[in-house]
Amino acid sequence: MIIVDDIPAFSFGRYILISQYDYETNSEAIITHERSHISLGHFYDLMLMELAKIIFWFNPLIYRLARDLKEIHEFQADH
Repeated sequence: MIIVDDIPAFSFGRYILISQYDYETNSEAIITHERSHISLGHFYDLMLMELAKIIFWFNPLIYRLARDLKEIHEFQADH
């Protein structure tokens, strides 16, 4: 899905949202990256992590774990 506003590209479930500018300049690399997020099921990991953050909101380690998980997802998608 192409968005007119200038947003960073991201995937949500099985959908990829990308700005018009990114689509026109380097869509192949971005779409390949976002497809790898989809195929690896990162959306489900992030939703599970959000549930854990709701339950364990008082534990500061959960926020560090969520940040590290997002970083690992980016490394996996770039690989």
